Amino acid sequence: MTVTVPVPAGMQGSETWSEGWDCAFGDSVADGRTGWRCIHSPLRPGETSEQLYYGGILTSTTVGDVVTMEATAATTSPETTLENNTARHTVTVEQGAIVRGTVWVDGNNNRVWDTCEVGAPVGSEGISRIDVATQPGGSGSGGLTTINPDGTFTAYVRPGTYRVQFHVYDPHDFIDSVDSDLIYYWNETGGANYGHTDWVTVATGDEVTLDAGVRSRWIQSC
Repeated sequence: MTVTVPVPAGMQGSETWSEGWDCAFGDSVADGRTGWRCIHSPLRPGETSEQLYYGGILTSTTVGDVVTMEATAATTSPETTLENNTARHTVTVEQGAIVRGTVWVDGNNNRVWDTCEVGAPVGSEGISRIDVATQPGGSGSGGLTTINPDGTFTAYVRPGTYRVQFHVYDPHDFIDSVDSDLIYYWNETGGANYGHTDWVTVATGDEVTLDAGVRSRWIQSC
């Protein structure tokens, strides 16, 4: 089974994912447009695949614009009807809020973020992932979190209540610091370490900064 998802006008394709799907981004997935082509192995009669998630970044839209998302499925075996193979969903662009911050490295182990200290790297020897989590029962809705090579991150969200959840790999450990917004962290020797901030409420147009301090056996500065 193949599902194609072209990138709508006014958006930039970011990522798509789900267990059991093999997705690749490319040109001409539909009517010459760029987008995602996702392939799933054969399904048994009555079997349902995992949900396919798609993320995009708005580039040239304004508040109130309506963006139409479209996904089309095709199979290698004959079907009795093709009318239900295309699904469309419209999304209205809203004014949101921004959650941003930095995972910074305490290079001289003084538990203060000095101006000369840099952000943590991204990958197997640095930042694993950063999630902007919605408060259970809350009205917020988190968006994509973009992590940059310099340890900074940005997430665009709807108004609501959130906390930022940080995951870093050894040799980076979370620290106590007045320049870190973590209220909880757990360091596991030789593994993946976890920490999170307190809940923060953001309104339309707000921008909040939440940082996390770490130390590293490898990065020394100042």
